[in-house]
Formats: sequence, C-alpha cells, structure tokens
Amino acid sequence: MDRRAHIVIGVLILLTALELALPMAYSMDSIVWIKVYAPAVTRTEKGFEGVVTEIFIGIGPGSGEVYISTLPLTEIDMQASARVAAMVACELAGENFYRYNFYVKVRAPAPIMGGPSAGAVMTVAMVALLKNLELRKDIMMTGMINPDGTIGPVGGIYEKAEAAHKLGVKVFLIPYGQEVVTRQEIVRRRIGPFIIEETKTISLNITEYAMKHWGMRIIEVFDIREAMYYFTGLRITSPPVEEFESPKVYLEVTSWLFNRLLQNYTSLLTEVEKARNQAEGFMRKELDRILNRAEA
Repeated sequence: MDRRAHIVIGVLILLTALELALPMAYSMDSIVWIKVYAPAVTRTEKGFEGVVTEIFIGIGPGSGEVYISTLPLTEIDMQASARVAAMVACELAGENFYRYNFYVKVRAPAPIMGGPSAGAVMTVAMVALLKNLELRKDIMMTGMINPDGTIGPVGGIYEKAEAAHKLGVKVFLIPYGQEVVTRQEIVRRRIGPFIIEETKTISLNITEYAMKHWGMRIIEVFDIREAMYYFTGLRITSPPVEEFESPKVYLEVTSWLFNRLLQNYTSLLTEVEKARNQAEGFMRKELDRILNRAEA
C-alpha cells in the first residue's frame, strides 16, 4: 500500500473519531412543527382579562431535551409544564422520550399570569406530531397536565372562555369538575349626584352561560385521552413504550439524589429523637407520634 493510501485511511479514521467525539447536531429541516392556540389571563387596569397565546411546538431527533422560548417572559412553571407535556405525550404515543428534543415557542399579546394551564394543549400538540395527526381548528383548551395524563385544575376559566369565543372557537375544553366558576362584575349605582362602582364576585355555570350567550359548547375532560378524542375524533390507546436503557448521567444523578435524601432523613430523624428525649408532656407525645409515623 503506497503512502497516499495510508494518508487517505488516516484522514478517514480521524474524521470518524471526530464525528463520534463531537456532540450530535441536528438540522432545523429535521424538526416538524405545529401551531396551537391557548387562552391565558392577563392583568389590566380594568382587572383580569382573557387573551389568546400562540404556541409553536417542534419535535426533532435528540436526547430528551425540552427547550422553551416565551415572549413576553412567563413564570417558570411553564418550563416544568412543557417537560411534563413532552413525557406524557411520548408515553401516550408509545415513543422513547430520550430519542427526541422538544421545542416550545410561546407568543402572547400581553404578559400572562402563570403557565401550567397550557400544559394539556401542549401535550395534545406533541401527540399529534408524534402520531402525525390533524387537529381540529375550532377547538381550544385550558388545563394543567399531570404526570399520569389527567387534566389538572386551572384558574381564570371565564376569562379564557370569553377570549376563545372572541376568536370564533366553537368548542372549549376545561378540566373536569370546573364548570362552576366565579367572575368579577362591576355594579354601578347612583347616590344623589354620584355614581358608585362596586366590584362583586358572582358564581355561574360556565357551560350554560357560554351556550346561552356565545353559542359555544364547553366540555369537561378528565384526561388527555379524552382531549385527544375531541381534537382528532380518534380514541387513542397507549401502545407499549419501547424499552430503553436510562442514560448513565440520569442514573448517577438519581442515585446521588436518593443518597442525599437518605442522609437528610437520617439526620433529621436523629434531631427529632434528641428533641423527644428532652421534651415532656404534650410535646413528647407529639414527637412520639412523628417518630412512629416515620418508622411505619
């Protein structure tokens, strides 16, 4: 083999080594996107008001990372909500979470309060991307996503429903058990030459109110599967998730956290036992009860 062949082989080996050593990069062309709308609540001079936010969600090859960009900035709970949404979506779609990266861009017309209430619709959008499903355009949703796939309660349902109605939405999904809501109503009354304004809190059935005043149907949903049915018309079951080996760093961090919690627990238990030995009467009984529960 001549010298030139040795050089070519050496270069190929070097390039292969570099490819294996460098972090994997992904082209934006390999990311698929979907846009959904989510109602939110903002604070104005007149009080709370509903607004509609745009959420762009992308999924591409990756390693289980969730990236989020918000404008204006939102509370940190939206970051946690996006990650839970991605994990629940993968479980429902039967996909390996650690084979994808998730990208979430939130654009709101005004600073919004909180973030978890968009968790359910983010999950719906992610499942749609993973399973290549079309979503209905005349449906909107509010609700927190829980790790088990159930839809958690949220606030500001009246304001959010009103914002959805103004956008022309025909069906609005809310968490199960939240059809009775409260809203602030300004009551004006005249006393002589003066007009007095008072803010009054009233309760109403949002399902009945929305149908009567807006012609909009409001449906309570218990979990993400119900939500997917209304958005797609399909009953989605969870296929078995492909088995995978947890990343080494995940196992190391989990082990470290467990050991740290165990150390803290042992230390705290020792302190309680010391306090119990020095206590008398009622305090001693309470500490005995705490120790018994800890050992149970």
